[in-house]
Amino acid sequence: MRAGWNPTRRNRNIGTPLRGRGQDNRMVVPSPGGRIHYQVLRRTVAVQRSIHGATMRFLVEPTTPGWLHACTVDDVAAVVGAIAPSHLEGLGLIVLRQPTRKAETLNPVWGRLSIGSEMVDYDGAAVLLDACTTATIRWRKSLDPDDQRELRRLADDGHRIVTERRHVAIERTWATCRNTILFRTLLHEIGHHVDYLDRVERPSGEDFDAWSAMDEAFWARPVDEREAAAHRYATEAAARLRALGAIPFAPRIDPDAMRAEGLEPAWFTG
Repeated sequence: MRAGWNPTRRNRNIGTPLRGRGQDNRMVVPSPGGRIHYQVLRRTVAVQRSIHGATMRFLVEPTTPGWLHACTVDDVAAVVGAIAPSHLEGLGLIVLRQPTRKAETLNPVWGRLSIGSEMVDYDGAAVLLDACTTATIRWRKSLDPDDQRELRRLADDGHRIVTERRHVAIERTWATCRNTILFRTLLHEIGHHVDYLDRVERPSGEDFDAWSAMDEAFWARPVDEREAAAHRYATEAAARLRALGAIPFAPRIDPDAMRAEGLEPAWFTG
């Protein structure tokens, strides 16, 4: 070995992420105990509603200051109750979640479908609807076609869209958040559920091997294809419900009844 040779200078990865730098403080949504972060619930209040003669369970997380659940349990139950019973097969839980600030920063969503959820003592399909704020959302102006379509949907929900120098600003109110979550996102997630029922659960029957193969094929489909199916369902369902006069409707808030079930009206009305 020649004098003065420092072997560490030959490794260009030292001090970079390839050698672990920054891995202990990455901005990621934590998953306590290896569980999916959105299935980790805190201090939930459990209530029930009878829909089409079956019990639908609701879990409600308390909101933090500046956040609200844009729709009440009775709001959600009214919309779900207008859906065909066959579309709700296997869906027994709806969660009104309070997202963490890190989750809202890194992975903001209006809602999601969780297939095979394991929350509290429930195991099955669940729709999760996130609490929201009225803080303005800003997207980069270079939007792909999917984002452009979503921006038009948000405008249809009533959000004010403002074009800035570098961004597109989406200005929200509690009313427009309610429109998005209750009359579109909820139907969208049920659309995902119906898509899974039609492609996996029903055709596979009791055959586990068939179910496993169909489940794998379902998730192998492009995300855009799955999202398009859910958007199509939500659009058609909303049009049908509007034609029937089932939606839209005013917020269903009964403070006394809420408190009797352990719910705090301020989580929904501020």
